[in-house]
Amino acid sequence: MTDALPTPPRRGYLRRLVNELRPFRRLVFLCGLLTVLSSAIGLLPPIILGDIVNRLQRGERVNTLLYLLMIAGFAMSEGLLKYGSGVAISTLGQSFLISLRDRMLGHMQRLPMAYFEKNQTGKLVSNVINDAGTVNNLITSNGNQMLNDAVQLTFVLIYLLSINPLLTLIALSVAPFYVWNFRNFWRPLQDTSEDIRGKRDAMYGQMQEKLVGIQTVKGFGQERSEARAFMSTTRELMGLNITQGRLGGGLWTLADALCGVATGLVLGYGGWLCLQGRLGAGTLVTFLSLSVGYVYGPIVRFLTVLDPVARAQAAMSRIFRTLDTENPIHDAPGANPMPKIEGRVRFEDVWFEYEPGQPVLKGIDLTVLPGQTVALVGFSGSGKTTITSLLLRNYDPTGGRLTVDGIDLREVQIESYRRQVGVVAQESVGCGG
Repeated sequence: MTDALPTPPRRGYLRRLVNELRPFRRLVFLCGLLTVLSSAIGLLPPIILGDIVNRLQRGERVNTLLYLLMIAGFAMSEGLLKYGSGVAISTLGQSFLISLRDRMLGHMQRLPMAYFEKNQTGKLVSNVINDAGTVNNLITSNGNQMLNDAVQLTFVLIYLLSINPLLTLIALSVAPFYVWNFRNFWRPLQDTSEDIRGKRDAMYGQMQEKLVGIQTVKGFGQERSEARAFMSTTRELMGLNITQGRLGGGLWTLADALCGVATGLVLGYGGWLCLQGRLGAGTLVTFLSLSVGYVYGPIVRFLTVLDPVARAQAAMSRIFRTLDTENPIHDAPGANPMPKIEGRVRFEDVWFEYEPGQPVLKGIDLTVLPGQTVALVGFSGSGKTTITSLLLRNYDPTGGRLTVDGIDLREVQIESYRRQVGVVAQESVGCGG
């Protein structure tokens, strides 16, 4: 059977994701440009407010109408830019999501049957629907917010340093504690998020299997037993979610407390500077507004976005593992289309094993002539389904060869062959298109 590939190194996720976004680079550039412009304009009202207070403090006349028009104009410009950014980000997100899900489903359909026998259907569905959606949320929601905060934080720090470097350093004096907070909670949050996703996928898989096999469950009177097994998984998931909430709550509480300490330090030293006449009251108002709203705020949001980032990182691991899984059943170099089939099937000393050293078929020799009807009868596990799977080329023989009209199936194009084969399965599945 096909083994799952090892998980890619975590540091390669972002680089891989950037490569996945290259087909949408124009949209990415537009989103970034609109976000930068709206972030920069959003900083102007606090600066204007500080200028008004300073002028009033000095007894100067203030053109109220002009300032109101400026503030209103900047607010409208920021709103329009945010609207355009929202539309662009939504378009980017949906385009990326459709492309990623299409690639994942198309790749899954080309994988061998061994892949689907080894992985629960519920987990595969969750991989295409939930994991892709989680990564999309990171790009469109969390990623946009992080870019907006990074731009504003950069502009604000430059402006604050130009006002008073020492006061700015005091405002940033709690930064080492923020870093400690980050390092203390990041790894546990990341591990817990991955455990939650794995447990949720297992729960989906359980539900899928039990509902599909509900006739068997009822036939053997196993309703209560299956319900207990499902509740056991649910309780484990509940415990992981509680742990995640405890970790996230601790992170938020400490970050909020540090934000309050920094605000108090700025007020204390900034107020003393105002009393000494070395700092205008309006400048202190601007400093407080920018430092509290655009320095501490982004840092706190960076901390609170750790959980979505951890979820997206775990989702990317599963997505890339799926996309990197190779199919050993593929067209040989130079394979030709299958000619029109007449129907002569021959198994020539065919051996097959799912696991190395454990053969399921041993030296099968069988010839079926065109128009002939053959029934395979045997105990469960004797190889009836395996023979059919080999005939459909879901697998290749481990030894010997299988021919149709004298042509080895490994020498023809798979799609051209399967289009000429009819299959009536025990369970009917409708195909779109």
